[in-house]
Amino acid sequence: MSSVLPGVAHAGTGYREAMLALRTVALGSPALATYEERLPDVLLLSQPDIAGRLVDAWLGPLAGLPGRERLALLETLELWVWCAGSASRTAELLPCHRNTVINRVRRVAEVTGKALGEGPPPMELALALRAWPLSGSS
Repeated sequence: MSSVLPGVAHAGTGYREAMLALRTVALGSPALATYEERLPDVLLLSQPDIAGRLVDAWLGPLAGLPGRERLALLETLELWVWCAGSASRTAELLPCHRNTVINRVRRVAEVTGKALGEGPPPMELALALRAWPLSGSS
């Protein structure tokens, strides 16, 4: 769904917004997507070059890892970012031991060369994790 627009003269804008919102929904998902609720994803879809650079810089180095390790690290990263960098909360959701979360975040830092674990997760990582499935790379 698009945002509420002032009149029929803005139908083209409404269509563009609705189509961008639709692209944020996983294939086959029955979810309703509204433009206003999907602004970060819409921003990434609107700037594919920047989104691709974020994915390449933050997640690209993980592509060379064996499948199981890569998937475990990505799952951990997604939850770690969602939990604002809390290893304890991430461990509860995975479920695994808190030290496992810390070790996986350290492994990502080692593979990517990015500083992680000091303070909250970087916004660039959060955006890369959002952009990754939108790009069709998942």
